Amino acid sequence: MKKITLLMTMMVFLISGMITVMAEENIKNIVNNLQSKYENIYDFSAKFNEVNEAKFLGAPASRKGKVYYKKPGKFKYMYTGSVNDDNFNHEIITNGVTMWYYKPNEKQVIIFESKEVLENEFFLPFLFGNEKITNKFEVALKESATKEAKDSYLVALRPKDPDTGVKWILLVVDKDTYLIQQINTYFESNSVTRIAFEEIKTNQNLKDSFFNFQVPSGVELIRKKSNYSGPPKTKVDIEIIEKDD
Repeated sequence: MKKITLLMTMMVFLISGMITVMAEENIKNIVNNLQSKYENIYDFSAKFNEVNEAKFLGAPASRKGKVYYKKPGKFKYMYTGSVNDDNFNHEIITNGVTMWYYKPNEKQVIIFESKEVLENEFFLPFLFGNEKITNKFEVALKESATKEAKDSYLVALRPKDPDTGVKWILLVVDKDTYLIQQINTYFESNSVTRIAFEEIKTNQNLKDSFFNFQVPSGVELIRKKSNYSGPPKTKVDIEIIEKDD
């Protein structure tokens, strides 16, 4: 009887080891495919819904719009509304050197140096394709109990740097295309930002001039050097396709 028990115990350890190795190989393959995908994307665009949840906001705060990226270091966010204000219409644009925050309803544009604003956005280098995801993150796969996520990998990223202010990031990655469908960022402050993408298009030959901004006449111009905390939050909600721990 003891021999049988010992044999069964050895088999359990052996099987557990095999499962661990397979899981590690699976994670490695997924990360390599994800990395390769974004290294070969030189521009992309998508519609997005952005939700911010934090105690000080009360209800979730959210905005929607369209985003464009181009390597190296260019992007344009065009906000086209929120749950409380369909006329919410802001733009954030950078050509990689200068950043413009344009508020047409207020006839105001604020100008920053891109480097100062984006120095803490440590996930952007991966999207721009010039950083290995494993250089800055520990990677794991997360299980999902929801049917909506059955066609996606849930990739959990934990920053190696403890001073980022971020607990972890969840990527919802399409199993067929390896495009990121959603990014959830969980902060040490117990707040979370979720960005879900739709109608993703890649490698469209977006022109560099698309990421420059011409200040319209009659618009107030404000130049700032630092202390930029981002656009103001507005209120909303979107359906999230996974249950958070």
